[in-house]
Amino acid sequence: MKNFENKAEQEIKISEIILCGWENKFLIIAATFIFALSGLFYSLSLPDIYTSDSLLVKAKDSKATNTSFNSVLRASGVNFDSGTLDDGGIAQETINSRDFLAHLLTFPDVLPSLMASLEYNQETKQLIFDERIYDSKEKKWVGGQEGIPSFLNIYKEYTRNVVFVDYDRSRGFMRISVSHKSPIFAKEFLDLIIAEVNENIRQYDLQRTNEHLDYLERELKGNGYKEVKTAMNSILESQLITKMQSMISKEYTIRKISAPFVPGEKASPWRTGICLGFTFLGAFLSFAFVIIRQYFFADLQKILKASKN
Repeated sequence: MKNFENKAEQEIKISEIILCGWENKFLIIAATFIFALSGLFYSLSLPDIYTSDSLLVKAKDSKATNTSFNSVLRASGVNFDSGTLDDGGIAQETINSRDFLAHLLTFPDVLPSLMASLEYNQETKQLIFDERIYDSKEKKWVGGQEGIPSFLNIYKEYTRNVVFVDYDRSRGFMRISVSHKSPIFAKEFLDLIIAEVNENIRQYDLQRTNEHLDYLERELKGNGYKEVKTAMNSILESQLITKMQSMISKEYTIRKISAPFVPGEKASPWRTGICLGFTFLGAFLSFAFVIIRQYFFADLQKILKASKN
């Protein structure tokens, strides 16, 4: 019997809530319309973002090379611990590093394109810059050196909103994407990142190989043991091969399978979703306000009246 009464009371409350919403329908509709309109204006204020990506693969198996290299070195009594670092992992961490970003910022128009762009003009195929902080005609920051964004803010923009690197260590595949207001800059910046990370690691390996070769040549001259010289010659041969690869190959660490492209369609924002989200939020908040005002404030007024009496 009590369960029946509780169910009846619940149905009455639900019907009262629906009736309350119906009685205040114009308020709910008005508030929902305002939120929907706000969502529309907000979505239109957001610039289109284009994403260019590229699929790459490791250019060589560094783990196998390093393992064989170390075994020969240890056999000859020389301890060069070159490790078993994965070239793909090195490339990923290099791209995400502050030093690499600082290197990329030395190229013309990279910094203003990252930090001072407003939108992309589809007709002229040019970026429109925020003239309040960057003079695109004079190519100068407003306020001189003090007007340049801090490196911390540049790095946050670079890693959070512009560049994304996904590396599958088990298969050796890497996908790099660049998102930007300009589809042309997105493609060109991605090309620059791939070229420079290959060059950065190539130059490092070339310098390290030259140091190894100099050491081996000195050891060969000063060591009279035949077995040691044989081992040293094997190491010398492998290092010469590494040097040859670093001298002739542009795609030294990662090789393109799918090259960067100029995206024809925007990747974001999803304006329809933003408008729908604002609309549903407005409907929910306005309906909740009506219910709270009807029941909570009514009960509060009763309590206040009772306390006065």
